[in-house]
Amino acid sequence: MQTLLLDTNSVIKKLEQRGFSRAQAEGITDALKKLDASSLVTKTDLELALAKATMMIITWMTGALLAQGALVVAPHPVLQIVPNSDSLSDEICIDCRALCVEGSTRW
Repeated sequence: MQTLLLDTNSVIKKLEQRGFSRAQAEGITDALKKLDASSLVTKTDLELALAKATMMIITWMTGALLAQGALVVAPHPVLQIVPNSDSLSDEICIDCRALCVEGSTRW
């Protein structure tokens, strides 16, 4: 268990200057001495957590940019509306290099 290091004499003096009695100031100082500091976060802890979060964000953004670049470079199918000869509805042709319905004309 870690405890806080503090100058009890100066804490008592400051509390007395602010209107606390000697007994009250000593009681508050005793309570502060018994405070468990193991759950407190230090500046180093915050810096390590920030560095870890920054690396996670950079890793995620790099992956997203690479995926976006792959989508830009990859060949894109062109959507075309081709009339269907069997019914009144139209089909959407995903691959522009092949006919959706054999014998149909493209628009």
